[in-house]
Amino acid sequence: MNSLGKIFFGLSTLLVLVVAAVAFFVATFDANRYKTQISQLVKKNTGRDLQLNGDISLSVYPNIALNLGSASLSNATGFGDTPFAQVKSAKVGVQLMPLLKKTLVIEKVYLDGLQLDLHKKVDASNNWDSFSAGVNKPKKKNQFSEDLLKNLSIAGAELSNAHIHWRDDAAKQDIQISSLNLSTGVFRAGKPIQITLDGHLQQKSPTPLISVSGDLSTTLTLSQQNSHFNLAGTQLNATAVGLPVSKLSLSGDIDGTTKLLNIGNLKLHIISDKSLLKKGQLQANLAGKSTLNIEQQRLHIAGMSLQTTLTGLPQASTAIKANITGDTTLNLKSKQLHIAAMSLNAESQQAIASNSNASAKLQGDSYFDLDKQVLTIKAMKLNASAARILDGAGNATADIKGNLHANLKDLLVNIADMTLNTRLTNSPKTGDIGAKVSGNLRANLNDLSFDMQTMKLLAEAKNYPQVGKLKAQITGDLQAKVAQQQFVLNNSKINTSLQGEALSGGNLSAQLNSKNLTANIKNQHLKLIAMKLNANINGGIIPGGKLHHSSQGNIDVNLTNNKGSAQLNHIVVDMAGAKLTGNAKLTRLSPQASVTGTFKTNQFNLKQVLTTLGIKLPVTSKADVFGKTQANFNLVATPNSVNIRGLKLHLDQSNITGDVTVHNFKAPALKTKLKINQLVVDDYLAPVDAKTAQKTNPNDKLLPVKLLKSLNIDGTIDVGKLRFDDINLTQVHANIKAKQGIIDAKPLSFNAFKGHYNGNLKINVTTNTPVITMNHKIQKVRSESILMQFFQDRYVSGGVFLNTHLTTRGNTIATLKQNLNGKANIEFQKGTIRDSNLAKKVTLAINLFEKKKTNAKGEKVVTFTKLGGDWKVNKGVFSTNNIQLLAPHFLINGTGDINIVKNALDLRLRLRSKNKESKYFAPLRIYGPFDKLKYEIELDVLAKSLLKGDLDKKKAELKQKLLDAKAKAIQQLEARKKAELQKLQAKREQAQQRLKAEQDKLKQRLKNEQDKAQKLLQDRLKAEQDKLQNKLNETLKNTLGDKAKEATDNATEEVKKKLEDEVKNKLKDAFGGLF
Repeated sequence: MNSLGKIFFGLSTLLVLVVAAVAFFVATFDANRYKTQISQLVKKNTGRDLQLNGDISLSVYPNIALNLGSASLSNATGFGDTPFAQVKSAKVGVQLMPLLKKTLVIEKVYLDGLQLDLHKKVDASNNWDSFSAGVNKPKKKNQFSEDLLKNLSIAGAELSNAHIHWRDDAAKQDIQISSLNLSTGVFRAGKPIQITLDGHLQQKSPTPLISVSGDLSTTLTLSQQNSHFNLAGTQLNATAVGLPVSKLSLSGDIDGTTKLLNIGNLKLHIISDKSLLKKGQLQANLAGKSTLNIEQQRLHIAGMSLQTTLTGLPQASTAIKANITGDTTLNLKSKQLHIAAMSLNAESQQAIASNSNASAKLQGDSYFDLDKQVLTIKAMKLNASAARILDGAGNATADIKGNLHANLKDLLVNIADMTLNTRLTNSPKTGDIGAKVSGNLRANLNDLSFDMQTMKLLAEAKNYPQVGKLKAQITGDLQAKVAQQQFVLNNSKINTSLQGEALSGGNLSAQLNSKNLTANIKNQHLKLIAMKLNANINGGIIPGGKLHHSSQGNIDVNLTNNKGSAQLNHIVVDMAGAKLTGNAKLTRLSPQASVTGTFKTNQFNLKQVLTTLGIKLPVTSKADVFGKTQANFNLVATPNSVNIRGLKLHLDQSNITGDVTVHNFKAPALKTKLKINQLVVDDYLAPVDAKTAQKTNPNDKLLPVKLLKSLNIDGTIDVGKLRFDDINLTQVHANIKAKQGIIDAKPLSFNAFKGHYNGNLKINVTTNTPVITMNHKIQKVRSESILMQFFQDRYVSGGVFLNTHLTTRGNTIATLKQNLNGKANIEFQKGTIRDSNLAKKVTLAINLFEKKKTNAKGEKVVTFTKLGGDWKVNKGVFSTNNIQLLAPHFLINGTGDINIVKNALDLRLRLRSKNKESKYFAPLRIYGPFDKLKYEIELDVLAKSLLKGDLDKKKAELKQKLLDAKAKAIQQLEARKKAELQKLQAKREQAQQRLKAEQDKLKQRLKNEQDKAQKLLQDRLKAEQDKLQNKLNETLKNTLGDKAKEATDNATEEVKKKLEDEVKNKLKDAFGGLF
């Protein structure tokens, strides 16, 4: 016992000493003294510098714990001065007592302010490879260590405020992870461990800038052998800026090994960023049972379902939803994605129009090469439909079939054996429209171009408003650049047919073939090479039931650059027996398009063509007019004008040549220069039937004022022979200008009735009441021809010379007559007046004057060498005071009025003998309405005239006596007046001499007196003159005045009475036979 006690005591003493020694060591140990040794050890093994800036503390009991302050580890050589790693503080502890039981219990590990700088250069070198040296060296087994790991327990880990900077120069990546926090629960082998993680990622390059913030939570369970793990309740949430996805949420249970993972309850929810769509937001949810074979690097999602929703479109209530299903396999090694029996279903509300809905379904086996980014859909089928797309009506469907091959990397898409069927139904605006397109499609999405070889398009429309039924077939090789809006169709053949309301039941068929058809909508450029066009319209809208057109040539028009050209040859337009042929050429587009051409027609029946066109011509006096028509002309046309040059028109018996130009179609301006060899206007007028002829109402409107205001004409016309109303005119010339309501025909000239007319006419309709100005000049026109033409009588014959200057205003015959003003001069030369009543009166007067009888002819006509006069026109009344008629045996003078308002006249004529010594004449008055003229000899006028002559003679004699006596008295008075004035003048001279003498002496002092004396002298002189004048007048009056007046009056009365008696007696004897 003593030995055992000694041993126990010795052991106890040893233990106490050991414990005391350990306690003393721990209490006295200072790890900071070994910083240099630690740094040297790190330098030796890594080649890097370890900076221990903070304190190091070590504790042993009850736990072995290490607290580390601020520290940093330098970067690898060649990677700059920025430390590879830095830490603000770290703490780790191990419980001491469990170690005695081979159990490793680690307290919670803390790491704060970790900063890592990870850098990979272009040559693939990096700043962390040096730490991997010796990692793969075989290690000797340590049973004690393995036992500790089997019983490992960690209270948790806490990583706070960590920062990781990643740079890859080859990929030009610069990524920073900041505010990284990691927290775990207790870790025990085979037991679940809670893990939470959050942080912020920012990509500075490459652009665009990306910023992501997120958090992760899961429960990790490892098996005893660490060969199997489970992540239960995994939840990931992230928000991003600069990525197509702005929000992401992922959840699921991950179970598996390092070779195979199963993801159950997988749910992925994403929300698109605003940058992905200009308008609207996309949300997506992915679900399915997933299996990841890590060894084979293959992911399989059985029953994959991807649901997407697009909202926030311009229409607030619009939403587009899509669902993609199919068994999905992703081979990460070969980067191949396969969706077997893929099905995509999409639908939308109000995406196309208000109250509309649309849906689409895409099916096919889908293959996607992630490396090459090539998508293939075999036996692809796409069905789409939309309802109520046009104002609440109209349904559309589209079906596409083919084999899709798309290179998403190069953005190239091919659809082999593609067929597209579309149809629009139940639309009141468009009716039913269907189209089918087939061919091999190749598209390049880089420049939005595509081509379709051997394309064939069939289109059909039914019940199209105002059209009816439309069919079209287009074949050719199509090339399109959508971005440039350019389409090219080579070897094209376009066939169309149309029938329906637009053609009034008729039908249209057209064929357009071209070697090359290029259309650029953006640049408004159209080009056709080797074009051939044939078109036919039968029935319906086409009068006569048939229209044919054909042409061929090249067209190249660029409306954007205002450049272009076109050449159409062998143009043919055939309708209703009229056939137009020719060639046309587009010469320019700028400053405005211009088309030139040469055309000609066959000889056709114009009346038949117009009747076929629905234009009914009035009945003409000659039935076969418009029967023979043929034209040749050159055409120059622009959008605002048409110019017909070198016109050669044959119409019946007329040949018309010249030029016709029309400018500004909205307000047409017409310019013409035409020559016509002959024209019988009567043939084109309505036949005259005396029984049905209507009298003109004098109050009817004559001029279409509104039409005349709109006229803009500058025309010249020459007609060799013109027949109008049975009047033959030759050398007709007219120059007519009309603009802004003023119509001016100047000059107007023609030959007719063996004479010539020249004049002008001006009509002003700028106001509502037309104002007309007329100037007429007629030379050598035979009046008998005119009267016979219009009145079937030769009342007056002779050569007519006429000059008029007349104006009037109004728009009816009545008002024009009432407002007629001006002047006129008319003269008839070497003619006769055929009137039995007038001739009898004139013959009787001639026999009286000449004392001989005329022949029998003279009793019926009045022959003259000159007849004329000057007329003034006032308010429709022609007035003259110099009517003159010269005849072989007599002459006629006269005055009078012709009132065209009342259709009456009143002329007072004086028939005289050519014997100038004869004082006798016949006072003839012609008066009354034009159709009931009256003739009267006025005896009183002749008597008064003769009496007036004798009285005038006596008056003249007495007046001369009176003038002689008055002259003698005035002469005497002037003599006396002159003598008195001489006396006064002598006195004045004497006074002036005296005044001058006084002035020499008193010039300055008597200036005012001089003026006064001079004025007084003048007053006295004037008084003497007035007194003398009055005295002279009184003397003359007393001497001659009363006697002269009395003598004159008495003589006049006696002579007057005596002469009247003698004249009356003589006139009664001489002219008794006239009454």
